[in-house]
Amino acid sequence: ASYYRDKDEYEIANDYAEIAIDFYAKAKQLRTEEYAEVLIEAGEINEDMDEIATAERYYLKALALYEKEIGEKSRAYVYLLHVLGSLYDDIEEYADAEQLYLKALHIHEKVYKKKLGSYAGLLNDMGVLYLDMGDYAKAEQYYLKSLSRKKKQYGPKSTNYADTEYNLGRLYAKTKDYEKAQRYHLAALQLREELKGKESKDYAASARELASVYIQKGEDENGVHPHKESLESYKKAF
Repeated sequence: ASYYRDKDEYEIANDYAEIAIDFYAKAKQLRTEEYAEVLIEAGEINEDMDEIATAERYYLKALALYEKEIGEKSRAYVYLLHVLGSLYDDIEEYADAEQLYLKALHIHEKVYKKKLGSYAGLLNDMGVLYLDMGDYAKAEQYYLKSLSRKKKQYGPKSTNYADTEYNLGRLYAKTKDYEKAQRYHLAALQLREELKGKESKDYAASARELASVYIQKGEDENGVHPHKESLESYKKAF
């Protein structure tokens, strides 16, 4: 299932995930962490296929298994809280997403002492959630924490670091702090050009957002160039 998912062949991946689920059922191994991890992967595959209700069903089945049988200190359980929270954010079930994220954050900090590699990503996604909720102060708080963590974990020249710079640019544009928005979008644009090239989707997104900031500032001449870059990048990336 993982092999075909990595190749974006989701229907075949889903077939193998279902075979694995049936195997655990027939072997009466429905209380094991291995079975829970298969359920998580089945959820992710269905989410990739936009089968959101089916993905949620698999995630919730795995969640119940961890909470009733396996325990809540597993790394896979923390990961599950994160991916299910992300799903709820995507479908605008913000209260449920926040609850799951906060629980994952608590385990990251109290059990694993902020040492798991996924901690920085969770902080970033919590920023995304609060931005979606319109709580810009909390969004900024979590984005800045994520950026600091990513700088230590990946270094300031990584795609992970650029992603959070981009998110901060979007946040500051929302709050009309255009100087900060310009600074972060420009930094993300330059880093994405260096790491991924001008034909990447991420570079195109940064160019588009930077153009929008220049236009909002009334600097249309500066906005023209990134906007053209964005259009050209999208043509090549898609």
